[in-house]
Amino acid sequence: QWAESLYLTFLHCNAPYQIGCSNAADIIRVGTSLDALSAGEMPPYNLFRSIQLATFAFMKKMFYPDFIAQSNYHRMLIAAVHAADRVSSE
Repeated sequence: QWAESLYLTFLHCNAPYQIGCSNAADIIRVGTSLDALSAGEMPPYNLFRSIQLATFAFMKKMFYPDFIAQSNYHRMLIAAVHAADRVSSE
């Protein structure tokens, strides 16, 4: 049920929060795998693996550079480094 909910929410062609970086072959594979399950049968543990990897790569390429360029990130990083220095010197 959880896997079908993920599929319908993020991957199906009419999904309300469709993930745009997934390729059609992966989406079809997941849908076919879910359709083939018997009632109460658990989906394979790696059902969403290829989509997970594609989404991570997309986010890393598109959003990570902007994230690390933000001044808030730099302030938090400096604070964390100084906190670690204080702890290690005690």
